[in-house]
Amino acid sequence: MKLSNILTSLQLFYNLDERELDEVKNYLSDIKVYKNKSTVFNVGDYINYFGILLNGQVELEMDDVFGNKTILSKLSAPALFAESILIKNVGEIPLSVVTTMDTEIIFFDYNSFSSENLKSKEKVKDNLIKILAGKNLFMRDKLNLLHFQLLVQKFCISYQQRLVKVTQSTLPLTST
Repeated sequence: MKLSNILTSLQLFYNLDERELDEVKNYLSDIKVYKNKSTVFNVGDYINYFGILLNGQVELEMDDVFGNKTILSKLSAPALFAESILIKNVGEIPLSVVTTMDTEIIFFDYNSFSSENLKSKEKVKDNLIKILAGKNLFMRDKLNLLHFQLLVQKFCISYQQRLVKVTQSTLPLTST
């Protein structure tokens, strides 16, 4: 599939015309192919670009001091990863990104892109804000679920959240 078609299907590049897409392409790497169980980023790696998952799946993982691995998130294409770390200028990534199947990733040099005076910059930044806001709301919902101690409570709240998304109506939950 042509790179322009792939890019226009991504939320990050939504509503960009052909000229704006050409501007963006100057800040993208070639498509990189990773085999299953390959490490894209290790904890402590210095990053100067974020990843755009085109095909496949990655896990965002953290290891504690005892060597226990915690999977923070599993992302399936299309998705962005490491964008918050890059935008916040954290420098070193505090987690590992590992593929769970054969995966295609393209990297975006966001800092160089945002330092230029480009027509596409405002649209890309607006799209990125929407993506980050969606991730923020997802994490809020996840934290709300962790608040409940009983599995049945977690299930009911999760079910209600999905019901609201699908039907735009709520299911009254009362405790008896």
